Parts: sequence; C-alpha cells; structure tokens
Amino acid sequence: ANKVKGGVPVGVIKTPGFNDSELVGDIACRVGARHYSPDWNPISNFKPEDLGHAQKIIVRKSDTTVIQGCGDICDRHVELNEQVKNEEDQITRERIQDRINRLTSSVATINVAANSETEMKDLKLRIEDAINATRHALAEGVVQGGGTALLRIRPKGESIGEKILFKALEMPFRYIITNADENAEKILSDIEIKGGTFGYDAHNKEITDMFEKGIIDPVKVTRTAFSKAVSVATMLLLTGSCIVGEEKDEK
Repeated sequence: ANKVKGGVPVGVIKTPGFNDSELVGDIACRVGARHYSPDWNPISNFKPEDLGHAQKIIVRKSDTTVIQGCGDICDRHVELNEQVKNEEDQITRERIQDRINRLTSSVATINVAANSETEMKDLKLRIEDAINATRHALAEGVVQGGGTALLRIRPKGESIGEKILFKALEMPFRYIITNADENAEKILSDIEIKGGTFGYDAHNKEITDMFEKGIIDPVKVTRTAFSKAVSVATMLLLTGSCIVGEEKDEK
C-alpha cells in the first residue's frame, strides 16, 4: 500500500536463515543500525539515530547485497573469530564461519567497454565465464589445465571399459594439440615422461609446468564435465541403439 500511494520507499526483506536474530545483528552491525527485538527491545524505543546507512542495497528475489555499509564491523569480527576458536561443535562452527564470510565479503564492479555491441557482448560473456570459474575454483580448488588433469587419471587396466575410458580421457588433450597444429603423439609421450604437473602450453607451443604458467581449470568444472560425459555414455549403452546423421562429402 505504501508503494502504491507513493510514500516512503521501503523494502520488506525476509530474515536470513530460519529467523536467525544473530544474522540480523550482523546486518545491523554492517550498516551501523540498532537491532530491535520485541523480546528485549520493543519498537516503541526506536529513535531516528538507530537507523543505519549504506551507499547501496540491492534486493533480489532470493538474496540481498549491502554495499558500503557505514557500520564498524571490527569488534564484531573479532568476537565471531573468538567464537569459532572456542566452539567444539562442527556444525555450529561452520555456521559462525559462514556469518564471518557474509560480514566481511566485498563487492566489485566490472565495467565493460568495447568498440561495438558485438565485441561488448563477447567481452561480457568472457568476464562472466572468468567469474564463474573463479567461484568454482574457490569452492573446490584447481587442477592442471589443457586436458592434462584428465591424462593423469586414466585407468591402466586391460578390460574393455578401462580401455575405452583410457582413450576418452586423453581426447581433450589430443584435440588441443591437433588444433595447435602439433604432433599429438610426440607431445603426449614427452609429457608422460616428465609427469607431475607438466602439460602443453598451446599458446606458446611449449611443454611447461601448468601451475607455474597459470594454466589451470577449476576442479568442479573438470569433475562435472567428466561425470556428465559418463552419464551420457551410460545412457547410450543402456539404450542399445542411437540415431546419428550421415556425414556428406561436399567435394
């Protein structure tokens, strides 16, 4: 009704978690506000100076982001860190750590500029891919890129399934080498001799330590790609048949 009548712009937001007053207290600390609870601090005691302030607050359907709140979180941060150290229950410790992450997390703004709309869309998609890859890397870590990680997990068995999997896991690496117009067999042999974290830098056309060069993939991306491929292959085997298009020679 307030919105329709054009009154004070107010956004009503659900309490984080399961009506967790501690999280509400963290938010109040972040914006420099006073946390009111009907049990011990009735709304009748409210004063204008109890309101907090932030440069910007973005309210979405499932999350809310507070940007540059004016509150001082130093004391709250120290208090939560002490609670983590003294807490013995693992679940409770994780909840407190999650509160610390929410309280101290930052927001960055990336401005994209280009000479044309097409170039701008391409840059935007590349930035989104980089951000998603970084988030996944923070979640589960990283492995060597360029298909090298899949080479290291190839099974050495003699069964038909293991042979198929062995060949499938090296195909991403082979395609990268082929696209770089290099001899895949020779480079594959050289990398297997070096072992470790060595792989092939297709851009500079050299065998190098992938971690030192920063050629990495998020574990979550590699793991998900592998599991999805196995799922599709399993479905195909269980189906017993498939329909494929015939390649036509246009020469």
